[in-house]
Amino acid sequence: FVFQGRGSHMGGHIEEIPAEDAAACRSRNSGVARVPPHRQGCAMRDKNRRESKRHKKLRGRYSQSLAFKAQQRPETEADPSPLRSERELAFSVLWQRISAGATESGSAHPAALACEKWRRKAHGERNDVWSRITALFQQSNSDWWRLTAAIRSGVPIALRGTVWYNCSGAEARRLRASRTYHQELAAGLALPSDALAVIDMDVPRTGIEDSEMGPLRHVLVAFASRNPEIGYCQSMNYVAACLLHYSDEERAFWMLCSIIEDLLPPDYYTGTMSGLRVDLKLLDTLVAQYLPGLHAHLAEKGIDIAPIAMNWFLCLFVNTLPREQGHRFMDCLLHEGPKVLFRAALGILRAREAELMSIDGVADAFLLLR
Repeated sequence: FVFQGRGSHMGGHIEEIPAEDAAACRSRNSGVARVPPHRQGCAMRDKNRRESKRHKKLRGRYSQSLAFKAQQRPETEADPSPLRSERELAFSVLWQRISAGATESGSAHPAALACEKWRRKAHGERNDVWSRITALFQQSNSDWWRLTAAIRSGVPIALRGTVWYNCSGAEARRLRASRTYHQELAAGLALPSDALAVIDMDVPRTGIEDSEMGPLRHVLVAFASRNPEIGYCQSMNYVAACLLHYSDEERAFWMLCSIIEDLLPPDYYTGTMSGLRVDLKLLDTLVAQYLPGLHAHLAEKGIDIAPIAMNWFLCLFVNTLPREQGHRFMDCLLHEGPKVLFRAALGILRAREAELMSIDGVADAFLLLR
């Protein structure tokens, strides 16, 4: 890139960069001319100007979309609430582009169909170099990469319920089900009283308001009716309560079904917990690979973090991390799958590595990592 003729505003006059200086800059930097020090201020202004134009384009696209929908919406329907930030605006525009990748079919939302199409085609996120290079030349894939980056940054609160529902595959599961949520709830309420006793004991321990206990109990009872081989397992109440924070009962129920039946490995919440035990062994292998010093120290002191990590995985970090960070973890889990469990566990261990290296017993580890 040659900067000759573009100039720089320095000291009240325009200073031209000679061609020989640009050529020398190219030779020093392997064919790429970097911005000279006296041009850096101008380059930053150019960057801000380009970003401003991009935001204006996003506003224009979203305004046109709202205007088009307003023409098709009945006059009695209320206007949509305004987005609270440019970040929500950009996320909404990207979500609309994703939704445009599928047409409506029956009662299924286009975004849910687009997510299902992406899962069938790619079977989740691809992180190898070739997939990243290919995505640069395929607009549909690049949209999904942008969505992944946006979700990792945190889904806007106003859109979180919709994004969770569509990314989890709950809509497809609802359409394939032989019984509706209300039918499952009615069947669950008819179960023997001893089957519901554990649910009735755990719901008040979840730490939610009294008005939220009824919907939480309904979701757990309906799930126990749909999955009699699983029934209810302690820690499901925390996951269901997190889903109810952004959704109604029916949507939260289908998301819980999608997480336990499809997203997580089999036998995570059964009596044997064989799927969970396999993941705990895998976590130990990953700690040895990525945190060898910490793994050696824990082995020397005889400290097993599996009981602590078991609570992490069963509760999906909802009662381990602060609320907003726990919900951002759910953002990534519902979009990218169970590999996020290991990423979060390794991240917590890395953040606490210095403190863990100085402990001598399991009790100290529990206090640090609970």
